[in-house]
Amino acid sequence: MVKGKTIFGKNTTKETSQNPEQSFLEAYQQLCEQHRRQIIIIPVWIARDDGTFSMRLNRMVGLYQPEG
Repeated sequence: MVKGKTIFGKNTTKETSQNPEQSFLEAYQQLCEQHRRQIIIIPVWIARDDGTFSMRLNRMVGLYQPEG
């Protein structure tokens, strides 16, 4: 079954039986291609008071670099 939706002012059609994760990945891919930007995760080690370390994941937006 085909269902029409409006996303950011654009009409799209999606299969309703499509996997939600796959649908999200396709929408994110289209958004990256449209704006030429992607979300980048940078791990940063942070020293703690007890002599151990914690990892923080810093998020930022960077230039889109398609794989391939």
